[in-house]
Amino acid sequence: MNLALAQLAVEPAAIEDNVERAVAAVESAAERGADLVALPELFNVGYFAFDVYQRAAEGLDGETLTRLADVAAANDVAVLAGTVVEDLGETAATGTVPTPADEGLANTAVLFDADGERQLVYRKHHLFGYASAEAELLTPGERTPTTELGGFTVAVTTCYDLRFPELYRELQERGATLTLVPSAWPYPRVEH
Repeated sequence: MNLALAQLAVEPAAIEDNVERAVAAVESAAERGADLVALPELFNVGYFAFDVYQRAAEGLDGETLTRLADVAAANDVAVLAGTVVEDLGETAATGTVPTPADEGLANTAVLFDADGERQLVYRKHHLFGYASAEAELLTPGERTPTTELGGFTVAVTTCYDLRFPELYRELQERGATLTLVPSAWPYPRVEH
């Protein structure tokens, strides 16, 4: 499997521009032979744009994820929609995917196959505290799904989840052979 990791310049709160850059990155990677393109954490809004999370939030059938599903299908490439701010109320109202709460927001990754079909939804389990508003604004996920893609059993976690090895042991014990970890690392932590 040829995996492309899209490194994007994410402008805080410039949602439409950020989504356009993500779409262009997917198309470019697909043209170069990628089978799977992974986008970063909160690629559409920017991790530190806490005051915009509510405005940017959408359900799993929202505009951003629908656009990425369409781009995946049009380019015959699987896409990990890094993460977006999910409106759990909108998703819960559809009844198509279980949610950890009937309302609130989540930091949610969605994996689409090359036909644009949603294969996996992962909501960040370990919310970052410290000088971040993430733990105050978001609801942690509860599920650790896996899916088959390109000969791999794929799992997804998100950024700070990396600090909790028991999550990866569970995924490994459940057969995961590829774990994708979209992240938004600030420059001061680039050495990590």
